[in-house]
Amino acid sequence: MKTSFRLLAAGLLLAVLTGCGGQTAEKEPEPKVTTKIENLTVEFAPGGNLADKTTLLAPLSEKLQTALKAAGVEVEEVSIVLSTAPAATGQALEEGGVDAAFLPAEALAEFGGSAVPLLSAAWQEPSCDSGNPADWNGEETSWTENWTAGQRVLLLAGPSEYGRNLAARAKSGTELTWEELSKAGWGLSGGRADDMASLWLAERYEGKLLSALPDTVLFESQDELLAALAEEKVDVIPMIADDRIDAVEQWMRSVSIGGWGRSGLIWDETTVIGVTERYYGTTAAVSTESAWSGETLSDALSAALKSLADDTEFSALAGAGPFSDIDGEDLDPQRRLLVFSGKNR
Repeated sequence: MKTSFRLLAAGLLLAVLTGCGGQTAEKEPEPKVTTKIENLTVEFAPGGNLADKTTLLAPLSEKLQTALKAAGVEVEEVSIVLSTAPAATGQALEEGGVDAAFLPAEALAEFGGSAVPLLSAAWQEPSCDSGNPADWNGEETSWTENWTAGQRVLLLAGPSEYGRNLAARAKSGTELTWEELSKAGWGLSGGRADDMASLWLAERYEGKLLSALPDTVLFESQDELLAALAEEKVDVIPMIADDRIDAVEQWMRSVSIGGWGRSGLIWDETTVIGVTERYYGTTAAVSTESAWSGETLSDALSAALKSLADDTEFSALAGAGPFSDIDGEDLDPQRRLLVFSGKNR
């Protein structure tokens, strides 16, 4: 009887073990492919030494092919090519030499012709995103958890005597005249913030750009700009919205330990006197000469590219990440700036 019981127990145990051992992990379902296409060619204009980036091409081609399949499009061959100049990349898009490309938004606006923008580099969004200067004054702003394509530029008056005069005029609701602005000392950085400030001026003061201001000083970074404003070396600066958030402590920190030595909060001692439209950085676009400009393929390409935002090869070539959706009209400010600066083709 005991022997029979032991045999029965051993048989049950064997059955259980066999059943457990026979279980297999569930396979993830294959992506549902709705469209098949022969090839896709994407061009990047990353700048710098292209020889250092050639090793990234094959791995990124495979990853993009996989990401597209996950988005429902099976591509037989994905080719990644590099360009030495954004202008050449824009022309390749316009002429249909490539299906899609990553390039600076200003180069796309100038050289890309009818190419369709899909995505643009996203930045962390500040808690205020208004085009009205008054909405940026009187309250502190902070970074939100949202990321959005494009950034506004603030024209920021500082704590110098003339900066305070301009601030008082702006807060009273009085529109500042060109004469008042041209008497101010302006700090510039030579980047896109200056470009958008030029557009802001041109559309309000008969086409006059920053280059028409008589008193400007060029600095190498936004930090240097804010330092010059704090030290009252300049009266006004164009500043990416809202870099004051990251300068709150530095503004009041003692000069002896590397601060700017102000006695008041940056929110109290600076005033936004103008706000620009958004400007855009690295942008992905498709050629209207390509099959990829159709809605199904372009949507799949957008989804695939966004899924690669954290990929090291992708970021190294795109020069940015993550990316957010944009429309063709979003680049209108860059196009208008080309007209004012005489660069429109």
